Amino acid sequence: MMLAAELRCHCIQTAKGLMSPKHLANVEIIPKGPHCHTVEIIATLKNSQQICLDPQAKWVKMIINKILHSSPNKRHQ
Repeated sequence: MMLAAELRCHCIQTAKGLMSPKHLANVEIIPKGPHCHTVEIIATLKNSQQICLDPQAKWVKMIINKILHSSPNKRHQ
């Protein structure tokens, strides 16, 4: 059986305003592609709520940069 991938954006709108990184449990980066014309960043909060972050926001870029440059052991805790 073959499963089809969803061919649409996951994020309809992004969260407004600054959020403290201490509230984030996980951050998923979905690259742009045939399903969506923009990069999507989906954050899972510590209360299990999922929100979309604006990939152009300065604070979001700082968080992503910090994640990408952290040690692999810290990323999987």
